[in-house]
Amino acid sequence: MRLNSLFCTLLLPAALSVSCGGDKGDTGESGEQGAGEGEGEGEGEGEGEVTDCGSNAPEVVAVDVTNGGLVDVDGVMTPSVLATLTLSDADGDLTTITTEIYVDQTVDGTVDDSVSLFEPSTGEIDAAPCEAPDVQLQLQLPFPPEAGLEYGADIELGFIVADSLGNRSELGVGAGCLPAEDGSDCEAR
Repeated sequence: MRLNSLFCTLLLPAALSVSCGGDKGDTGESGEQGAGEGEGEGEGEGEGEVTDCGSNAPEVVAVDVTNGGLVDVDGVMTPSVLATLTLSDADGDLTTITTEIYVDQTVDGTVDDSVSLFEPSTGEIDAAPCEAPDVQLQLQLPFPPEAGLEYGADIELGFIVADSLGNRSELGVGAGCLPAEDGSDCEAR
């Protein structure tokens, strides 16, 4: 299993790391040929084509939310959580993953997915097409004061992921709490 670091475009900054099966030399770099849209519009065979691995939607198998400590966001130490998502896709097309993140302060097993603090983010896995059936994402999610959440606040996070072809998962949910003001674990509830 390898671990790659990827960065996401979010309304609030987040760090994303990915692990899945593959060679130890894989780097997770993006920009390989053949990832564009269209039907063979490139100069050589395979360029410009999207490989169709199948129409299976990915599944969010598990969501684990733990203390991410305090992180520096624009010079302000900000509480964060570390969300670890275990993903599976029967047709193996988790080579490009788009993640939508939703936050809820009512811990009840459901999360409203109509509005998000975060922009959808996309990352690429350095694996051959259709050869990424199981992936583990690790996201460090900071919550600055503008998010309106108190230190130690209970939170529930919801995640929807889409594979290379845009097939979307059902909402996966995990619960936790923001760290205390000193970065330590929140009080057990």
